[in-house]
Amino acid sequence: MKQDTLTSMDRIVGTLQQKEVDRVPFILTLTHHGAIELGISIEDYYKSPENVIKGQILLQEKYQDDAVMGANFFAMEIEGWGGDVVYTKDGPPNTGRPPIRDFEMINSLESPSFDHLPSYQNTLDIIAGLKEHFGSSMPIVGGVLAPFSLPVVQMGFDKYIELIYEHPDEFKKLMELNIEYSSKWANAQTKAGATFIVSFDPLASSDMIPRDIFLDKGFPVAERTFQKMDGMYTIHLASGRATKTFNDLARLKPIVIGVSTSDNVKELLLSDDKAPAILGNLSGINMVKWTPEQTSQIVKDLLSDVKSLGRFILADNHGEIPYYVPESNLLAISQTIDQYGRFNTE
Repeated sequence: MKQDTLTSMDRIVGTLQQKEVDRVPFILTLTHHGAIELGISIEDYYKSPENVIKGQILLQEKYQDDAVMGANFFAMEIEGWGGDVVYTKDGPPNTGRPPIRDFEMINSLESPSFDHLPSYQNTLDIIAGLKEHFGSSMPIVGGVLAPFSLPVVQMGFDKYIELIYEHPDEFKKLMELNIEYSSKWANAQTKAGATFIVSFDPLASSDMIPRDIFLDKGFPVAERTFQKMDGMYTIHLASGRATKTFNDLARLKPIVIGVSTSDNVKELLLSDDKAPAILGNLSGINMVKWTPEQTSQIVKDLLSDVKSLGRFILADNHGEIPYYVPESNLLAISQTIDQYGRFNTE
């Protein structure tokens, strides 16, 4: 590979500010893949901050991408609300039974304190450790489940839809609790050293609920949450399409919006030159089946569409690359960016 002329932080910040940089930045959202590098189970990996720190450093050295994942697995957030985490052998930990089992429980809920829970402290230790190692040269990604989407794991999707449409008082109470919780958790990560916080909000996509419902119910919640957050933030729809709500999300002033593989990145970038940067939009699911040659060609095609427009960070479209994506495909992304993503090639 050629010697990069900028640090990853310079490259990301420059792209966000529409300044000239050396190449298109890219982020491989490799959360649990550090376990593969260390030859240990995913459960053992996540239960040790030192393992995650070491794994993230090894992954960045191997693939030369432009950020490291400080956020721990997102299922951990359910622990604060009394839920359980279920570990798997070949993927990210998932949530167990939703802790809110009826609407009446919401009236007696309190926003949880995460100080005493190991998973939260581990995450803060991971972020602090990565900050100590990389200093200001590498963006460190923190993350929260957005308050409007968090109830999907708090109570289950079916009950949450019923809550939105038929239980306005309980919905309002839960949103108040979630706004307090998510903003405090985001600020704790920022204080620990996270460069920016990814707010995962799949229900902000019209794939999940009608746009008018999001604007009425979800948009004000997101707006209030971001007003309480101290650092920079991005909005990610976790594979949901952004096209119909992109301009709405832009009004929330994120630095980046993560979009789906079904969104047309070029059209979104051309729609408004003052809109936030875009993160995306490779299909992590399809990436499992691609050959390295296919991977390279798909990246080249995407770069040919958007490279000249700026305000673009290449990544997968879900916010987490699957466990079974081959190392050869991840290397193909890195090598293709190095060869075809540079703005001033000799």
